[in-house]
Formats: sequence, C-alpha cells, structure tokens
Amino acid sequence: MIGWDAADRSAVEGWFRAGDLPHLSALRARGLSGRVAGLPGLGDDACWGSFATGTEPGVHGRFHHRQIVPGTYRIANFFRGRMQGEPFWSALGRAGRRVAVLDVPKAPLAPELEGIQLADWMPHGEDGPTPVGTPASLAASLADRFRPPPSISCHEARTSTAGLTELRDRVHADLDRRTALALEWLGRERWDLFLTVFAESHCIGHHCWHLHDSAHPSHDREALRTLGNPVAAVYRSLDAALGRLVAACDADTVVLVFSLMGMGTNHMGSPDLVDAVLRRLDERRGGGGARAWARRAVLSLRRKRDTPVNELDVEGRSAFVVHTNSVASAIRVNLVGREPHGIVLPGAYDAHRRFLATSFAALVDPRTGRRLVSEVVSVPERYPGPQTAAFADLLVVWNGDAPITAAASESIGTVTAAAALDPAGNHHPGGWFVAAGPGVAAGTREDAVAVVDFAPTAAAVLGVEIPGPGRPFLAPPASAETMTVTAPGTMDPAV
Repeated sequence: MIGWDAADRSAVEGWFRAGDLPHLSALRARGLSGRVAGLPGLGDDACWGSFATGTEPGVHGRFHHRQIVPGTYRIANFFRGRMQGEPFWSALGRAGRRVAVLDVPKAPLAPELEGIQLADWMPHGEDGPTPVGTPASLAASLADRFRPPPSISCHEARTSTAGLTELRDRVHADLDRRTALALEWLGRERWDLFLTVFAESHCIGHHCWHLHDSAHPSHDREALRTLGNPVAAVYRSLDAALGRLVAACDADTVVLVFSLMGMGTNHMGSPDLVDAVLRRLDERRGGGGARAWARRAVLSLRRKRDTPVNELDVEGRSAFVVHTNSVASAIRVNLVGREPHGIVLPGAYDAHRRFLATSFAALVDPRTGRRLVSEVVSVPERYPGPQTAAFADLLVVWNGDAPITAAASESIGTVTAAAALDPAGNHHPGGWFVAAGPGVAAGTREDAVAVVDFAPTAAAVLGVEIPGPGRPFLAPPASAETMTVTAPGTMDPAV
C-alpha cells in the first residue's frame, strides 16, 4: 500500500492523458481504479485517522489538528494519544501477519506489533518533534542517511521565488530519502503488509498550487518560468518511486496506490467572515431566546481574568468559530452544560443548529448572486459517536470556484472580510485509488469507496476479517482462509 498524500485526482488524470505517470498508468491498465469519497467538511487529520482505525471521527475523535479542550474555550493540539481505537495493522499482527508501516500521518502508534512501525519521521503534520516507532528502539536505530536535516517546515508561508525554490529542492530530497528507506525496509523480509505514505505531494500542493493552476489569483508566470511546475515535478518523482517499489516486489504482490483527498485553490470563507456572519445572526435573532439573553446580560458584567492567549472570544455568543484551515469552516454552538458559559439551552440546541445551517446555506456573493456554500454538515448527524462533540457542531463547506470576500443574505444583510488565500492550495474532494495484482479484476469502479473501506480491504487481501463500518473493495485470494479478529478485550462473536 502506497499513499500519495493529498495528490489530486484531476491533476493525476491530466498527467495520465499526457503520459507523464507511466508506472501508475501501467498499474491502472492491468488493475482496478476508482474514486475515494472523503469525509464531508473534514481534511487530512480526520481522513488519516479514519484510514488507520477504520472508524469515522465521531468514534476515533481526531477531527482536526487543533481541537477544543473539553470543559474550556481553549483550543490545543490534538495528538494521537487522544485518539480512540487502534490501527488496523495491530489486528493484522494479532492474526499472525507481518507488517511494516512507514510514516502514516495522524495515525495511532501500535504499542505491540508483529513487525515495525515508524511515525513522525517526515510526514506533513507530525505529532511530535522526533520520530517514534514500534519497537521503541526503531527510531533511534535509523542509519544516519535516513535522518533528515533540520526541517524546513511545510507550515510556514512562502511567497518569494527563492523561498519556493528552497522548499521544492527540500521536498525532492525528502522524497528520495523516503524512497530509499522504503526500499530498504521492503527488502528486509517477505512482509504480509508493507504500507508507506509519501507526504511530498501534500506539502508541494499547499505551497505551489498557484504555479500549477493558471487560473489561481496568485498565479505567477515569472516564478513558473524560473521554477517550472513544482507540483508536476513532484508527481513525476512519486511515479518514479512507485516504479522502483513495484519492481522490488514479487509477481504475486497486490499493489494498492491511493490518495484520500485532493488539492485545489484555497477559496473559502475566512474565519473573520464566519465570525462576522455569526455576530450578525446573533444581533438579528437574539442567539437562543429570552433566557439566553438574560444569561448573556449577566455574563457581560463579569470581568475576564487571566484569559489564556488562545481563549476563544465567546462571551455572550450563541455560536463561535473553531480553528480550522481545512476544507470547511467549523462552528460550535455555545451550549449550556457543555461550554463553561453556555448560552443556548439544551432544549434549543437542535433548532439553533438548524437555524445556523439554514442561514449559512443561504449566503450569496453580493456582487454576483453566486451561492457561496455548497453544503453545511451537521456533525452530530453525519459523524455520530462518543467523540462527536470533540470539535464542532457544523461544518460549512464553501464553493471553491472563486475568492470569497463578502457574504449576503436576507437574514444578515452584507458582511465583508479579506479573502483566505494562505496557503495557495488547500484540500478539496478528489481522492482516488489504483490496485493491481493477483485476483484484482481490471476495470473502473463506478461508485466511490469510503475512507473507512481501506482497513477491511487490506485485511481481506490477507485473509483477515476485522470489525468496523467499512467494506472491502478488493476480494481476498481464492485460496485464502478467512480469520476473524476482534479488538483487544472483546469476545470473538464466532465463539
């Protein structure tokens, strides 16, 4: 299994037609290909968490890399230690399968494993500053040539040609280093599962999408002449790495290459715009009824003391913006009994959530009349589970076809804010997969597979059945005997 992190499906299709990805094209010609349906309103943290655990964020809890600290208005980094559930390769290990897992981002670390796992090595968005692994000695035992130099952070904004040149060169160096370690691991033994993820498509997409997309508001022809198309160059290098990895495999190996999400121009409503809409709705509606207004009046008299720097501005608000830099804006209802100074009473929660969803769905561009919102996702309904309240109540998915600097509706009038174009590229729907090998019928799958389908698919190919909501999209080998594996501490339903 080879992940190309946030490698956009439309871009890949274009380079298929141009003949620029020969190794991936060869796999597709003899195998099965199709689309991956992302998690509506959510980005890479949620997708990789769901890929690894085979469950959705309402169960594993990882919606975003910064989330509300329960019982407060503070936001803090969300790391794998707060996730619920185990990675699917733990279940494979309990079934006696040997696995090697190299740098899957946002995924739990298997405490015990029939094999090896390295994390936080060179992902996009590490949980910690140093690599960790199973066994614990694995990271420290890496050869010097596999120790990356001091990181050039993919999270720092770069706009100059010199800065983008430095980033591009480092991304290619990281890709070469990743390929070398993957090849070394692949040759160590005959693994049942070998899984690695290439982060380089993710990083280059964020920073250089404006060079790839000639319609981008920040498209720079001069920089393009100097740099070439860094996105295309990285995808070609990914394809070359794929060719080397496939060549190192036996003929009876099933190869699955995939991307869980796409990449595109970063057109979305800024946090300032969302905040302005929410304030206007509170002004016009009263944010939760007479009792809530009375409570708000009391709260407004209270002085704030020792407010942390990252404390959200929520006093007297019926709903507020939660940090996200992904595919959608996140809104949390200021709920009595859940938030320290809640405004909306529990009995009014559903109605207020529906009111907010309807209000955002009605937003248009005041100049053109274009609808600004493609979907408003109700988190309790779309992502039910014990962790549903860990992040936000609504996810506002913006139409991504033009900059958004103003929003209008009958309810709010018109509000304005600067367009959000940092980074140049951001996550869009557009995942895909290509699978080839023994027992994989050639063709194109019409319906999209789900992110949670990858875990049971990998297990099925290895003759293992694991519990969860996903369904395998590749069949087990005809000769395989299926073994059912349950989570630790549960009884096998067949017993």
